[in-house]
Amino acid sequence: MDLTYLSFDLADKYRNPVLILSDGLLGQMMEPAVLPEMMDSKLPPKPWALTGARNRPPNVVRSLYLDVDLLEKLNIKLADKFRAMEQQEVRFEEFDLTDAVPPPRPAGLSRGRHAPAADLILVAYGSVARICRSAVRRLRQAGQRVGLFRPITVWPFPYEPLATAAEKAKALLAVEMSMGQMIEDVKLAVGRRRRISFFGRVGGCVMTVEEVVQEARTALQEVE
Repeated sequence: MDLTYLSFDLADKYRNPVLILSDGLLGQMMEPAVLPEMMDSKLPPKPWALTGARNRPPNVVRSLYLDVDLLEKLNIKLADKFRAMEQQEVRFEEFDLTDAVPPPRPAGLSRGRHAPAADLILVAYGSVARICRSAVRRLRQAGQRVGLFRPITVWPFPYEPLATAAEKAKALLAVEMSMGQMIEDVKLAVGRRRRISFFGRVGGCVMTVEEVVQEARTALQEVE
């Protein structure tokens, strides 16, 4: 809901379509929500808008330029805009990446001031991230060092934050309701420095928490 509010402001700011990814789960689930108060967004002025040309020269809004030099300038302008979006609009969430619970310890021994970082990072977005969050909790309760990295924006993708989060991890597991679209971005972020596995369901099938837990344990066994 919050991202829907934000998407309208971002579309206005950049004069660019903003796509909200969704899936069938959102259309079939029900839970309480508290709507925020209406906000007066501080949107940029629009000197380009077609407002009737009162007391000003007429504006022309178009995307077709037959002059190649003008078309090149437009492409450069758009490329600059996309770079600005990549720098300013990356959004993500980290869950139990730096404070993952260590293995069970003998009675009477201190855990220490800092728990070790996650050995395995689940990477998931949308409804799947909710499932992975529950899987992480269950794995942590079993003493396995697992965390979750959730891209909120899949474009711009949080390459640098994911690379930083994965510096101390042994492996990553991309979990998607697809045949593996996001895993390409995960590989671009991490490269060959870490083992990257994939688990996906398609055709309307949704993975369960138990399935994610089992896939995570398999991924951990493969790097131990």
